[in-house]
Amino acid sequence: MKFKTLIMLGIIFLCLLMVVVMKKSMKPKEAVTEKYQEIISAPFNLDDITSCDFYLTWDLADKEPPPISIVKDRENWVTVGDYNLPVNKEALTNLINKVNGMEGELRSSNAEIFEDYGISDKKSLHIILRSTPEQELVHLVVGTERPDWQHNL
Repeated sequence: MKFKTLIMLGIIFLCLLMVVVMKKSMKPKEAVTEKYQEIISAPFNLDDITSCDFYLTWDLADKEPPPISIVKDRENWVTVGDYNLPVNKEALTNLINKVNGMEGELRSSNAEIFEDYGISDKKSLHIILRSTPEQELVHLVVGTERPDWQHNL
């Protein structure tokens, strides 16, 4: 081999050696696990709930769908409307229990980016649990956006 070739190989070797040393000296970031926070700050008693309202807001021609209202009629739950249809008590109880013990990861406390998560007056799901017609125990606003294969929210 020629002397120039040996010098070039030596320089390449030194560059690769420097990259390896730099890579070894870099410490990886430690994974930070977020603690879950309570979403419903004050737990409520299931027996205190006398009505539930569910409605979805959207941004289509300024028309909002009517809320789905459910009231407790003695021991049974029925929808409010022309027909007063019975509601599956077990499914509603499971939903209310999930809301009562709800916790989640705090993604942001900045109200300016809530709309990125679908939390806004224009598009969100509202769940309202009442103890009396005037008193709301819980008013939960659920975002309608979620990560998909193109985005990581």
